[in-house]
Amino acid sequence: GAWHGELTHRHKDGHRIYVASRWTSPEQQGCCGSAIVETNNDISDLRTAQQGLLAREALLRSILDTAPESVIVINEHGAITSLSTTAEQLFGYEPGELDGQDVTILMPSQERQAHPGYIARYLATGERRIIGSRRIVTGQRKDGSTFPMELSVGASRANGHHVFTGFVRDLT
Repeated sequence: GAWHGELTHRHKDGHRIYVASRWTSPEQQGCCGSAIVETNNDISDLRTAQQGLLAREALLRSILDTAPESVIVINEHGAITSLSTTAEQLFGYEPGELDGQDVTILMPSQERQAHPGYIARYLATGERRIIGSRRIVTGQRKDGSTFPMELSVGASRANGHHVFTGFVRDLT
């Protein structure tokens, strides 16, 4: 048979190390007894990095869940990757309902057509037409009603991809 998994060991100085272990028992013909071949790889650095990412994700989720203003994060294709609880409530959506949706779903039809051009222009030229400034724009709720809002957009890069964060204040 075979087995694989992660184990926790102790280094000779006492600190924990994490090991990816794989065991196999090869068939031995014409021999008495059996053998187990074991390989171990130290994955302590990977585990530490994973724990750091989980902690950072928990912190960011906490911020999104408690931010008094609406926060919407989109990728370079305009898809919503995360948003605050306040944003879901402001726009009238249930938790998770906007995940992966195009951000233009939150805009009236006359503004939807221009938005992809803003992203494409920024990606092609770096022109910050709406990034880094505050603008008064119109938002659209799930029920179709519209409202005035102040929008501030920031841009960053993560893993070679652009990420855009919008901060929205309801001006009703």
